[in-house]
Amino acid sequence: MLRKKIQKMNKDNNMDPFPLSFFLDELIKLEGVGLKTANLLLEANLKSSHDVLNASDEKLLQIKGIC
Repeated sequence: MLRKKIQKMNKDNNMDPFPLSFFLDELIKLEGVGLKTANLLLEANLKSSHDVLNASDEKLLQIKGIC
């Protein structure tokens, strides 16, 4: 099921399957982050746990759907 969602997101975002699936897998490892939130983070150019943890509160709060 996750694979089909990733394939659809790849198609919708015109992304190569490798990066999207890799970054989604990394973000989903964060506590409380599911596929929907991981996709929102990717759209905000936050691609890793490091990016998320070092993002300012302001940047995170600007992501529609995060809070």
